[in-house]
Amino acid sequence: MNKRIVLCTGAEIFLQNRIFDPEWAAKFPGAETMSELAKLAKKENTDIVTSDIALSHINKGDWQPNEVNLIMEADNPQGFELMKLGCKPKILQCFESPIFAWPFYDKLDQLAPKFEHRILFRGAFEKFHTDYGQNHPARFPIFHKGTKFAIKPWNERKDVVLVAANKHWKKSSFPLSFKPEKYLKWWRKLNSPTLKDAIHDELQGKRLEAIEFFAAQNKIDIFGREWQNLSKLPSQWQKRLAPVISRLDPQPCEDKIETISNYKFAVCFENVAYPGYITEKIIDCLVAGIIPLYLGAPDVADFIPQDIFINVKNFDNFQQLNKYMESITEKTAMKIINSGRAFLMSPAAQFHSFEGFAEFLFELLKKD
Repeated sequence: MNKRIVLCTGAEIFLQNRIFDPEWAAKFPGAETMSELAKLAKKENTDIVTSDIALSHINKGDWQPNEVNLIMEADNPQGFELMKLGCKPKILQCFESPIFAWPFYDKLDQLAPKFEHRILFRGAFEKFHTDYGQNHPARFPIFHKGTKFAIKPWNERKDVVLVAANKHWKKSSFPLSFKPEKYLKWWRKLNSPTLKDAIHDELQGKRLEAIEFFAAQNKIDIFGREWQNLSKLPSQWQKRLAPVISRLDPQPCEDKIETISNYKFAVCFENVAYPGYITEKIIDCLVAGIIPLYLGAPDVADFIPQDIFINVKNFDNFQQLNKYMESITEKTAMKIINSGRAFLMSPAAQFHSFEGFAEFLFELLKKD
């Protein structure tokens, strides 16, 4: 294995090697994988740095590009620069949905074949064809191995919780600027095949319907940022949800697992129905010991056992779903929750742990 590992991340808050600091990484969902990877690299006397640090070493002549293995997140500009300098494109990964990261998905046919390993949501593999390297379905890492949370008594819990920031896809507006780059960005978004498909399969509207329905039943609490600014939503939803949000008064959530553990069910709707696109939402529920109300990846059962969540797509409407939820006894609920905990301890779930996913990455990096 090359004795240098470089993480190409587009998040400025992670540069200057900050993502490898366990305390800093713990502030961001999924980021602790990289602090665990740094521990493994240290044990093997392997350098691991972020892309900005690597560029500095190479430009100074301290490092040779052919000594460097790249882990690139989506279409990172510094990653492209390092590839041009001669660094090896080892791992390409993306944990963003196509409804927001559509420029990356549109480029996959050109970008993905350059990498030896591609860790992407399953639907992305249909966008390119190559005999080089390997594809690996993405699993979202979200917990530490050995993490144990006490399961709270069923009858002492509230009903339904949703933890999500208020965000929604927006239609592309014609730019009122004469700058060519803004017009070009608008044109690409308007004609993006990825975005067109993602909008057709978006589930953000369903999430808003769930809020409206369960709020009418006085059964839901919401946590998350920016819910006081409904201008991000389509106009019809701004009107429909204004009194609901005013009454529920959503607050930021400092400790998601502790917060949701006080509820029986959690609304776990992905941003889009996309093959393999399973985020931290459902795994967080299993860790917290509550029942996920899941809507998202059409192939979710290929990754998560069907007996540990409620698949919302199996119900014709929210009334039918609600009736089923009310029929669940404490005995049945505990069976579902304990099965979820058992799954977390199984080999199949280890890619969802920070340590397990870091070990997987390190093994890929060691392969020549």
